Amino acid sequence: ARVAALAMALIMGVLAWRTVVGAAGMWQAREQTIMLGVPVWACYAALVPGLALAALAALLQAFAPPPSAKAEGGAL
Repeated sequence: ARVAALAMALIMGVLAWRTVVGAAGMWQAREQTIMLGVPVWACYAALVPGLALAALAALLQAFAPPPSAKAEGGAL
C-alpha cells in the first residue's frame, strides 16, 4: 500500500507541476476561448490546488503508521 501511495503522490505532484507550467504558458500567450473570450489559464490554475492536495494526502498515507488492530476494535 505504501508503494501505491508513493506512486500516486508522484503522479499527482507531476500533474500539479505540469498544470502550473501549462497555465503560466497560457497566461503569457493570453489564450482565450473563441466564443466567450474567457482566459483559458484560469481553468488550468483552478486544477492545481486539488492536484497538490491529492499529492499531499497520498504522501500522508504513504508515511502514516499502520493502524493497530486494537484501534479498530477487531482482532486480526
